[in-house]
Amino acid sequence: MRNRSRLLAIGLVLLTVGGMLFALLPRPVTACAGGMDKTARAQGGGKSQESLRPISSKPVHFSVSPALRDIQPSARLGDSGETKDGSKDKRVKRSPLNPPLNKGKASGGANSIDPVVQRSTAKSLREEELNVPAPSLTFEGISNNDNAAAFGFTVSPPDTDGDVGPNHYVQSVNLLSQVFSKTGTPLTVPFKLSALFPSNTACGQTDDGDPIVLYDPLADRWLLSQFSLPSFPNPPFFQCIAISQTPDPTGAYFAYQFES
Repeated sequence: MRNRSRLLAIGLVLLTVGGMLFALLPRPVTACAGGMDKTARAQGGGKSQESLRPISSKPVHFSVSPALRDIQPSARLGDSGETKDGSKDKRVKRSPLNPPLNKGKASGGANSIDPVVQRSTAKSLREEELNVPAPSLTFEGISNNDNAAAFGFTVSPPDTDGDVGPNHYVQSVNLLSQVFSKTGTPLTVPFKLSALFPSNTACGQTDDGDPIVLYDPLADRWLLSQFSLPSFPNPPFFQCIAISQTPDPTGAYFAYQFES
């Protein structure tokens, strides 16, 4: 009897220790993931997180452009005096630089004067106060006069954009682009991005602006882009993207037209 009691006691101890060890074991990952998924669905109104996936599409048209260096200047139309792209007035209205604050104590309080607010324009500051080094090189890029010559109107805002590579600077200003050397020598004429696309495509028929110029230092290629809205405000809408075939931005481009 004494041996049986001892065996029962040992068995109870082993069961108790085994239960405690089981309780300390980590739960299966699948169970946790399932619980989190249910919580996410409950918080997202029944929509699973798996529904948030990237959307990709193929170009609706692909072509290879002529070399930019061979593109001829657009026919000069002359300035009609019209300003397009959201502006009815050629004048640029400037807001006052940092409107004056309410007069108050020098420091402390709701109406105190902010000591870091700039209260003077650059013209009224001495050169040593600006502490800005002079640029090593400046040259004239594209202007609205070029737009007037190519399109017969000027554009506001200009959406000026550009990027620099190892040997070139490429600039886009609504609605033209141009390639320069790093010393400012023009290597192409001011050209329409539509000139990179076939004339029977939307990207080859319209220049609707918002240009993008990017140099990719890893691929050593240039990207030029703008959108095309042939039936604005009605769809379809297109994004026109051109990638240089070589590191030379004055050469030919792979031209892609995507429907957005």
